[in-house]
Amino acid sequence: MGVLQCSKKYGNERLEAACSKAITMKSCTYSTISTILKNGQDKILASTTSKPTPRHENLRGSEAYV
Repeated sequence: MGVLQCSKKYGNERLEAACSKAITMKSCTYSTISTILKNGQDKILASTTSKPTPRHENLRGSEAYV
């Protein structure tokens, strides 16, 4: 019920975005969703593109662990 009450203060769109972010964080609790809304983290788009690890002489690849 507490999560639903957040929609009165923040609106349905922000609540939906906060819940989606909480799901990706695997922490769907009231305190997590509330913190996301309070800090405006729901407005930040999650980066879905991953950047490749740059080459460096000290980094070993997966072949080092076979």
